[in-house]
Amino acid sequence: MTNLRSSRARARALVFLPLVLAAACVKVDNTAGTVPSSDGGGGSVGLAADGGRDVTFSVDVSGSGDLPLPPSGNGGAPCENLCKRQMACAGGGDTTISGVVHAPTPPALGTADPLYNALVYVPNAPVTKFTPGVACERCAPASGSPLVKALTGPDGKFTLRNAPVGADVPLVIQIGRWRRQVVIPSVAACTDTALPDELTRLPRNQTEGDIPAIAVATGEYDPFDCTLRKIGIAESEFTASSGKGRVNLWPYNGHQPASGTAAGGDELMGSLDNLSRYDLVILPCDSQAPKEKPLEDNLVAYTGRGGRVFLTDLSYSWLRSDPTFNATVNWVPAGQVEGTNFTTLVDQTFPKGMAFSAWLSAIGAARPAAGQIPVHDPYQGYSYVTSPVAPTQTWLYTQDPHSTIQLVTFNTPIGMPDDQQCGRVVYTQFHVADDGASTFFGDNNFPTACNNDPMTPQEKALEFMVFDLSSCVQADRAPVVIP
Repeated sequence: MTNLRSSRARARALVFLPLVLAAACVKVDNTAGTVPSSDGGGGSVGLAADGGRDVTFSVDVSGSGDLPLPPSGNGGAPCENLCKRQMACAGGGDTTISGVVHAPTPPALGTADPLYNALVYVPNAPVTKFTPGVACERCAPASGSPLVKALTGPDGKFTLRNAPVGADVPLVIQIGRWRRQVVIPSVAACTDTALPDELTRLPRNQTEGDIPAIAVATGEYDPFDCTLRKIGIAESEFTASSGKGRVNLWPYNGHQPASGTAAGGDELMGSLDNLSRYDLVILPCDSQAPKEKPLEDNLVAYTGRGGRVFLTDLSYSWLRSDPTFNATVNWVPAGQVEGTNFTTLVDQTFPKGMAFSAWLSAIGAARPAAGQIPVHDPYQGYSYVTSPVAPTQTWLYTQDPHSTIQLVTFNTPIGMPDDQQCGRVVYTQFHVADDGASTFFGDNNFPTACNNDPMTPQEKALEFMVFDLSSCVQADRAPVVIP
């Protein structure tokens, strides 16, 4: 298979720092003094010691020169709730909270990776539940009237400045509909409170917080469900669609759940109502046969509603069979070139691409050099994509001996202005997992078909993409923004 894509000059990796914003005191409704638990559980945390009435936080500052901040706010509105616990520090000092946001990977399954572009904030009002089902979600302000907030850099680090001081300070860690609410036992004034990693990871199950509703149409050749398990979603969350788990398996000749009767992939794709139950739909490698038009139409409509879709390898047929999706890239004729190990290059000509490269280096997955990752493609071909059609974004590509496109993204509805797009599609030419844990090689059940090996560089690359796919939608080439 030939490819005419020429090499391009690449921007060099930059040094990234966490983006930080300290919000001014704002006027909020002084309602019930707790942050209610999410729809996935997680308990509640206090905003005020007396159940919601105004509380004046006091601290002994005799001889220290540290003084409470005076009430302030928009238009002269009084400072309320945790705003009253922000302190002015002498000598230009600051009260900060710092830490690293990690994936929920348990120690038994490897090292938990730091996460880029996670929102961390102290809420100053109740955090509301997510409304179930697909939603058109752009980078709007987060729930709970954040008092101070920050985004993590490629190393997962964050710093909250001008943080409220005292006991039981609530904290929210969020990427899209991944969300965990925790309580910091104590924050000391005018110094840094460094949080332990266990407190700042994302949830593994519904009792710990929110996990997006995910549908995996399990295919024969690419055990994406096993990779989600390694990322850290608890095995108990993988169920049939009739179950209560946050990850539902809909087999396309692929893995069955450990319990329950799983409906097939066509039942998922054949119903827009079924698709619309999910925040994220994953279509791993299965068949390159053209798809039926009603199923294609449902997928396009789902992404138009704000749905997020992840496709791998032969599932390119979901894109190629539909004229709307077909126009996002330029294709080559389907071939039968056997897969070969190769090294991919990270496109660093846009902000998230530079962050992706820095993240791969931070976790030790960049090989043999920065901005590169090795890929083992166990089944089919080099690539069916010759080039993206703007604004489709290339993330990974190859040069010698074959110039190919390996990973692309685009936002939906296609053709709409950036500020009217809220769905997103990821397509990777190579398999997520290269461990042979699929029905093609034997066992057909989750989780017994999965191994406990550490994630490979290509799995880690697509771990990054899972969380990017989950985050609020904005144009790929724009700098990230704090919701």
